[in-house]
Amino acid sequence: MTIMDQPREHLASAPARAGSPAESSVLRSVGGLAVQEDAGPVLDARHLKKRFVRDGNSLEVLADITMTLSPGEFAAIIGPSGCGKSTFLRVLAGLLPYDSGDVRVMGAPVKSPRPEVGFMFQGLALLPWRNVLQNILLPAELVGMDKELASDRARVCIDMVGLTGFEKYHLREISGGMRQRVALARMLMTEARLLLLDEPFSSLDELTREVIDIVFMDVCLKAGSSYLMVTHSIYEAVLMSDKVFVMSRAPAQVIGAVDVALPKPRTRETVSDPEFVNAANEVRKILETSS
Repeated sequence: MTIMDQPREHLASAPARAGSPAESSVLRSVGGLAVQEDAGPVLDARHLKKRFVRDGNSLEVLADITMTLSPGEFAAIIGPSGCGKSTFLRVLAGLLPYDSGDVRVMGAPVKSPRPEVGFMFQGLALLPWRNVLQNILLPAELVGMDKELASDRARVCIDMVGLTGFEKYHLREISGGMRQRVALARMLMTEARLLLLDEPFSSLDELTREVIDIVFMDVCLKAGSSYLMVTHSIYEAVLMSDKVFVMSRAPAQVIGAVDVALPKPRTRETVSDPEFVNAANEVRKILETSS
């Protein structure tokens, strides 16, 4: 049996929270240890508006978006192509300015990239001349982290994503799914509280994508992270989320939010649950109104 056949066996043994996020506190993994922290909104975006101006022409991209995520909450954004989903994610990450409204992460206003926020693009931006371990260690090098601490943290992240034994492999020697795990481990090195993902698994085949979806959820559950993921797949949105936000055509607005009342951790069998089917149908129904 290969590593891709075992989405859970290699995950760290930090305590996991089942079901909905805790209301008053959250367990978060720091250096492999579970740490108790006070809960508050991880993400609080209020009435966000954004226009692009070029050659004197103004294009409204984000009309009026409000969205909140609690500690440990998993959410997805789905909507028509070109509606502004990726723009919204970049605004939340501090990579793009916004015209009006307010964005806060852990209560602090977002005006530029923040250390509490991790971002995974469609392109993984891994360095082909570096091996698996060296790619994962890159964030630690950029901030001048102590080498011993960085090495210890990298071992925890590698174990969490199931890459133990592959540290010295180069990217050309591992599969696309395993490269996704490398990118995830590198993002976990930052110990970000909020992970923003812009269709990170869209290039994978369906079966590999399903495995990586489950691995990613398990890792975030154990690490106490929240995430907001853009996807075009209703199946993926429902499988990976506590809540699915549906966006309209541009200029983007949230036209619906579907709660997914399924316990975590989730498995391949989750898709057979009547609650999964009902949630997927509800998301599809809202999407059809936006087309």
